[in-house]
Amino acid sequence: MSCPLRASIISSSDLEALRENALDGVKDTLYQQAQVGSPSANCQIRVATAGIPQWIPLTSGIRIIELNPVDILVNYPTFPINGGRGLYDPRIGKTILCQRKWCRETLIHETLHSLSFSSVRIDLRRTFLSFFEGLTEFFAGYIMFCRHPDCYRAWKGNHYPYCSVTYVQSVRLWASFCRFIPIAKLVKVYFWDGTPNWEIRYRGLLDAIHQAGYPHFDDFAKRPVPTVEGKILEECLKNFEREKFQSIYEGPLQNTLDFTQMLCSSLPITSL
Repeated sequence: MSCPLRASIISSSDLEALRENALDGVKDTLYQQAQVGSPSANCQIRVATAGIPQWIPLTSGIRIIELNPVDILVNYPTFPINGGRGLYDPRIGKTILCQRKWCRETLIHETLHSLSFSSVRIDLRRTFLSFFEGLTEFFAGYIMFCRHPDCYRAWKGNHYPYCSVTYVQSVRLWASFCRFIPIAKLVKVYFWDGTPNWEIRYRGLLDAIHQAGYPHFDDFAKRPVPTVEGKILEECLKNFEREKFQSIYEGPLQNTLDFTQMLCSSLPITSL
């Protein structure tokens, strides 16, 4: 089951144009200077659907492709075939969509990945994987809220399988967090700024939290016990209004993901 818009989106023959539109959406709503961290490379990708496995060339001009699930698994054995919709491979700088399992949310989500610090810092991808995945899905929701209201309503309402919320608990966390700290502060810790210095951006986020009136909010990256998300949740409950935060975090998903209730001022930002 899917919405009436989906057929026209996934049948488009110009995936590059769809990707550019998603990139424009990021710049128009979150960060005007967003840039791709890993350039698209000339490479080959393996296909196996036709029988004997063979390799097909992909030029640097191809930044996004659609593959069927079998071919994705041949190249990415850990891809979650039952629920996976797409992926971004920073090694080759390309977005890969799972045939007939994606829609606008996937396109925006994977485009965001290409612009993040995690696309240029392999250590961040390993240590803070769920941190960046949760922020990516949260920002995808905000872009749809601003530019595609029908998609946003379907997303937060989990109306359709191909555009429902992924990484639900992490998205709940950031949505609740942004009732107390502006979304713009998270933008600065997410997007690649042309340098490898994510730690400076992270310190800026902590400083912003402290300056907002929560000076005892602990360094969650230094002591991520038992997980980064668990530590952030613990600090939110300790430092923000516990009952208010908990009621938002544990409330109905549609209410938690109501961006009209979050601190959205100063977006899009022009510089980090």
